[in-house]
Amino acid sequence: MTEASEREPSAKEILTRWLEMIHSGDFTDIAEVIDEDVVAEWPQSRERVAGLKNLRAIMENYPGGSLDTHTETARFVETSQERYLMTPMFTTVRAGASSNYATGHVLTRYPDGSDWYIVMSAETRNGKIFRNHAYFAPVYEAPKWRAKWVERMEDEE
Repeated sequence: MTEASEREPSAKEILTRWLEMIHSGDFTDIAEVIDEDVVAEWPQSRERVAGLKNLRAIMENYPGGSLDTHTETARFVETSQERYLMTPMFTTVRAGASSNYATGHVLTRYPDGSDWYIVMSAETRNGKIFRNHAYFAPVYEAPKWRAKWVERMEDEE
């Protein structure tokens, strides 16, 4: 922070701003929310992205361009007992944050039209994300064999 009167943004605010950038595809101000020495890990594909330069290059070269298909941007909505994240697809998912750690469950549509859940966690330091983990899971039909033991959840859209 350049002035003593400015406060450091919360993990929730930082994650919200990062999601806005992902949604719009505009990474002009990425250094405002992502630390130069960020480490992003995607355990399912066994990939680790080291450094802001590499993360930015991946985001800017995403096949199909930005996710900016709606005018709404991601935002947190809080009630007295729950905290939710509203995604650009108008899907309500649960999210949480503490002073330096935020998590979010996001439902997104990939350029090929498939729907995927993304569960991400972000650790912040000095007002920026310095460690990020993301897990990706496609939406799929439940197997019929276990139907007698489960309840069907309503679609989230």
